[in-house]
Amino acid sequence: MFYSKCKRLTAALLICALMLSQALPALALDFPVQGMMTQGGSLRAAASESGEQIAILPVGDAVYITGESGSWYIVEYDGKAGYVAKSLVGIAASAAANAPSQADASRYATQYRGDQGQLVKDLQSALIELGYLSGSADGKYGAKTAQAVSDFQTKNGLNATGSADAATQGLLFEGTPLNAKGKSQAVTVVPTIDGFPVSRGKTGELVVRIQSALTVMDYYSGQVDGKYGSTTFSAVKNFQSKNGLTITGVADEQTQALLFSRTALSAKATQTPIPAATPMPPVIGWENGDKGAEGTFPFTAVTLESVNLRKKASTSSTRLLTVPKGATLTVSAIRGDFLEVSYQKGSKVYNGYVMSQFVDVPAVYFGGKELAADEAAQKKYTSLSSGASGTGVSALQEALKELGFYSAAVTGVYDNATVLAVKAFQSKNDLLQTGFASAELQKLIYEGRPLNAKGKTTNVSVLPPVDDVTMRAGDTGYQVTELQQSLQKLGYYTSAVTGVYDNATVSAVKAFQKKNNLTVDGTAGAKLQEALDILLVPTPVPVLPVEAATAVPAITADNIVTLRRGTRGVAVTRLQERLVALGYYSITPDGIYDSDDIEAVRQFQKKNGLTADGVAGLKTQTLLYSAEALGALATPAPAATAVPATEIRANTDTTLRIGDSGTDVNLLQARLTTLNYFKDTIDGRYGTKTAEAVAAFQKANGLDADGVAGPKTLKAVYKDSAKAAATPAPAASGSASGTAAQPAISSSTVLKIGDTGTNVRSLQNMLITLGYLTGAADGIFGTKTSLAVQAFQKANKLTVDGVAGGETLSRLQTASARKNAQTGTSQTGTAVSSSSAVQTSTVFKAPSASEVRFADWYNEIRAQVKLMPDAIIYDYTTGLYYNVHMFSFGKHCDAEPVTASDTSTMYNIMGIDNWTAHAVWVILSDGKVYMASTHSHGHEVDNNSGNNLEGHICIHFPREMTAEEKESMPYAVSHQNEILRGWEETQSLIR
Repeated sequence: MFYSKCKRLTAALLICALMLSQALPALALDFPVQGMMTQGGSLRAAASESGEQIAILPVGDAVYITGESGSWYIVEYDGKAGYVAKSLVGIAASAAANAPSQADASRYATQYRGDQGQLVKDLQSALIELGYLSGSADGKYGAKTAQAVSDFQTKNGLNATGSADAATQGLLFEGTPLNAKGKSQAVTVVPTIDGFPVSRGKTGELVVRIQSALTVMDYYSGQVDGKYGSTTFSAVKNFQSKNGLTITGVADEQTQALLFSRTALSAKATQTPIPAATPMPPVIGWENGDKGAEGTFPFTAVTLESVNLRKKASTSSTRLLTVPKGATLTVSAIRGDFLEVSYQKGSKVYNGYVMSQFVDVPAVYFGGKELAADEAAQKKYTSLSSGASGTGVSALQEALKELGFYSAAVTGVYDNATVLAVKAFQSKNDLLQTGFASAELQKLIYEGRPLNAKGKTTNVSVLPPVDDVTMRAGDTGYQVTELQQSLQKLGYYTSAVTGVYDNATVSAVKAFQKKNNLTVDGTAGAKLQEALDILLVPTPVPVLPVEAATAVPAITADNIVTLRRGTRGVAVTRLQERLVALGYYSITPDGIYDSDDIEAVRQFQKKNGLTADGVAGLKTQTLLYSAEALGALATPAPAATAVPATEIRANTDTTLRIGDSGTDVNLLQARLTTLNYFKDTIDGRYGTKTAEAVAAFQKANGLDADGVAGPKTLKAVYKDSAKAAATPAPAASGSASGTAAQPAISSSTVLKIGDTGTNVRSLQNMLITLGYLTGAADGIFGTKTSLAVQAFQKANKLTVDGVAGGETLSRLQTASARKNAQTGTSQTGTAVSSSSAVQTSTVFKAPSASEVRFADWYNEIRAQVKLMPDAIIYDYTTGLYYNVHMFSFGKHCDAEPVTASDTSTMYNIMGIDNWTAHAVWVILSDGKVYMASTHSHGHEVDNNSGNNLEGHICIHFPREMTAEEKESMPYAVSHQNEILRGWEETQSLIR
């Protein structure tokens, strides 16, 4: 049993190793994506080690990754959703998206198949110009556009994802990429992004807008044709001259900001030009704070959260109804903390008052001052806005919580709750309410004396999110946590690590200062932190003779990735692996450059005569990957020239077993890691994982596999001829006959998503024979096989989890296994196919209104429907329903009725070729029911020629829409409004 377990564990680890060994150009992922556990771990309810454990995730099990939160992936596993540490999960190289530069990431939003609008049109125009796309730019990101993007990426050395990510757009619009013929060519078209620099020779919608604005102000009298020629160039120069700007003729960000504002001087103006105001930072839901009718009423706004509509401007006033999140309001006046609004629900219009903090109101309506530009603050702090994440956001949330403006959990994610808290802070401090945490605003919070929620001036105890800050009693923050951890390692601090600079921390600091001849004041200043850096050398991992790192590309000034706190990616993983090999620390590489890595790099730099700043730049990495790199235990030679690290020889005349620890175990684990048997943390402790790795090595090398490393085993381990763990061969392909006798599968076997091999093929053939699965048995347990298992389990009254365990396999291999090859007829006459995602019997049971979920498309539903594309559309007003197959998951999903009968039912519900949005319930194969909206007009792509519908339909689910989308996509807005109407109707059906 022990050997069998070792064999399965080793095989799973090797599969993961194959995935991880592929050279990923970046750790950016295009979610959702399949992953595999490289180490055993826990599925937790929150992105924290203290989060409630939902399930145990064994090594080798597949997980479906739908997103990320800091150092955690958001995953689905066996029907459960939760978080798992990124360091425990392996990702295939094909899942990697293209990593953008910081400038590209801030300028471009990824465009996906299914997107629509002007930005898609710009993308298509550029691809047409380069010869990757033919025809005209229609602004619809379909299969043809996705293929063109993929071809562009392939030709230009990017990952061919078919999605136009920020890196792809940056190269396309701002670089000189290779065209379809392989020649470097800069495109003329510019993206329609406010502030994008436009110069002579450029074309596009943004040029049209610039020309139109110049025409209105009498600078331009030519044709508004979207071509930035000499006439436009001259007009821009005249505008810049009149308005006191640098005269370049280029419509840069500053020029556009003034051109599109209300303070710009026309060509005929005679007054002294007014200096251009600093462009207002983005406001959630609006393109810019000064967009629209500035300060005029009425205006429209969107709710950021659900909010109560009241009869009067008071929280104690009668509630008329609750306005849902994302609803559109007409605002006629601002009354203190309330807005006087009208809200249309169905055919009825309600008038009343809502609290302004829950509505996306442009900052200009509330007034307030802007903080003066502060160069020192900008160098010290990184500006934060919606969507940002990391320690900077965590610190901001902690500070706002201390000030009384933020009451939610500290997540490190700049979400709506954070935006509202920042706006509340700005309002109380008489600042422009942008919801944007500029560098100047952070300086006021951390270094000034702002007003708290009660109107009192105060200092916050939360330390600013910068390194090397001086810490004192009463301070809080991640820096205090790191200080306590450091003092704890050295034995000065024995209390719990809290992140609060309390009396115990003061005492520990004083004890350290006294011991190290520092001024004993209990304050952690620069000298104390420097002393900690010198003394806190991580326990080294003894290693075999150090050689130059293999498989590392030559590092030059042109390709160097400088690593600092917060850097992520394969460059970090490579560095961590090298530092572990050199013995500077003992960690599991996770690709995230944090405090442990900074400290290890500092120790490496000190040992090797470099400036010990913890930043891995060109000099540091060049030496790190060379044969001259000194290991942690090496003694530098007197000469300036570095020498190879001291060789550590393993003791092969001892016996190591479970419970042992020390240098010999460290060496053994390091060697077994090199040979691909040991996948756990190298910690010098001989536990069960080490014993299993030893047993696997022994078996592969013809020794008694007892898991004990005696002299014979140790000598074999350290030989150059030691056999490394073999890579499992892929399962041989073969035909899948539904009638052929299948090899029996042991009832002790468990098969799940991600598994491969003969057992999976046998399982698939059984499911095909019984009518639950169609197609060939390929020996790969994917989502289609999982759904077939679920259908079998449901029909045979077993636990429905999609995992083929003992009970399921036993029932499958009996004569009493219930077949599902026949079809049935629904109550409305719609055929229910045996391949339906939902039906496994002849009777359809309509869901109740209380089962319907109102969920976000991006955060939840999109990942679900990609896994379960076959669904039922249920019209809750008529009781009719029909089957659909969904595909193309962009900002909505495309779908097709499965049969002609399904199309007929759809027409009965909505009429033939009707574009009008219609609220429905969508039932997925796992039984979940979601609120949605659809129509009955077939259009464009047609994958199903036998369903009497030319083209496909669209299914819209609840989602957030940007201001630009709301302006350019009125049809999508109509679906969102219909979803809200349908949701209110659905809620009224709950009794």
